[in-house]
Amino acid sequence: MADEVRKGASLNPDDFISGGLLDDVDATWKNVMFEMYNYGGKSEPAPCLGADLVTGAEIRPEDVVRQYWSCGSADNWEPSEDGSRLIPVGGDTELRKSTNLFMLLKSLKEAGFPMAQLADGNVSVLNGLKAHMRRIDAPKRGNMAPQSPRRGRDGKEYEKDNKVLCVEKIIALPSEAPAEPKAAKKGAAKKSEKTEAPKDTDGSLDAKAVDVLSSIIVQGGGKTNKKDLPTVAFKVLAGDKDRNRVLALYFNDEWMKGAGFVVSDSGEITLG
Repeated sequence: MADEVRKGASLNPDDFISGGLLDDVDATWKNVMFEMYNYGGKSEPAPCLGADLVTGAEIRPEDVVRQYWSCGSADNWEPSEDGSRLIPVGGDTELRKSTNLFMLLKSLKEAGFPMAQLADGNVSVLNGLKAHMRRIDAPKRGNMAPQSPRRGRDGKEYEKDNKVLCVEKIIALPSEAPAEPKAAKKGAAKKSEKTEAPKDTDGSLDAKAVDVLSSIIVQGGGKTNKKDLPTVAFKVLAGDKDRNRVLALYFNDEWMKGAGFVVSDSGEITLG
């Protein structure tokens, strides 16, 4: 009996796919959150935006790739407790254009994403986004020294890849995606689509949050601003075990109103 004829791989260049790093693919975003990442142990943990990019039916492990975009220094930023926001902890209060996160969000804006949804810094709104992703050259960063080539297993030297995965085209916005149950990524913090106030069984957390914010407002001449509050509150609560939980309350508009604070359309916070 003749051997079965097996079809070989197509040698048409149009049928070739990108190998290695994720590139030139349609992907659905899931489990989007800020987290500390050490690049597989190659560096100190740094704040990054992470997302599971699902390129297939999510049946095989290779259909899901965890992608990271650097946000800046751990001296200046850290993820919120639920991973939905990036919280300032150092001298910087605004993110820098030299980060990979800036390149990603710039590409997202240029592709037509309604950026007003990201105005409050909550990245959970990106869950369910479907987009065509492509790697593009990263800009030269002014004061950074040239990086040494990496050495492969064959002993040869290769230039380090200096491309950033960005959004080339939006296929479907999260609001257009079909509803489906959300499963938290193993080892990752559970996220919510909106910022909910932390549970406070005995009222002590509420009392602490009210005292701290009231003190900040008094010291600010009767007012403070919502965009400055995380930085100021982090300094006041330095070393406090409830620091992140108190900050989460300040991001919850219903709690702010119920606690007697008034937040204007411009973000100015005053005592009610």
